[in-house]
Order: sequence, then C-alpha cells, then structure tokens
Amino acid sequence: MIGFGAASLADGDEAERGIALLLEHCGFGGMDYDRSPLAVTAVYKIELESFTGKRLFLKG
Repeated sequence: MIGFGAASLADGDEAERGIALLLEHCGFGGMDYDRSPLAVTAVYKIELESFTGKRLFLKG
C-alpha cells in the first residue's frame, strides 16, 4: 500500500502518542520507557490525502 499526504513534525504529547503507537504496533504496548530521548528524537505525522494498493485474488 502506498499513501500520499502531508508530513509535519509532531511535538509534545503528540510525539509521545506517536512513539506509544509504534511500540504497540511492534508488540511492546503498555511498556514503560525512558522519555528523555524524545528531546532529540524527531517524530513526524503523516495526514493521508489518499492511498492505493493491490489486492491479491486467490484461486479457490
């Protein structure tokens, strides 16, 4: 799948929420982590305008 949209820098609570979503996606949701690296970590959000992809049709 490919998405198209605008990327912008997230900060503060929005950046922390983005990191939490990534951790959850990778199977580490709910874990406590050291938040001090957020001061030197860039977190971007992408607001999708459209997306496209292919669908695999299985014979059956």
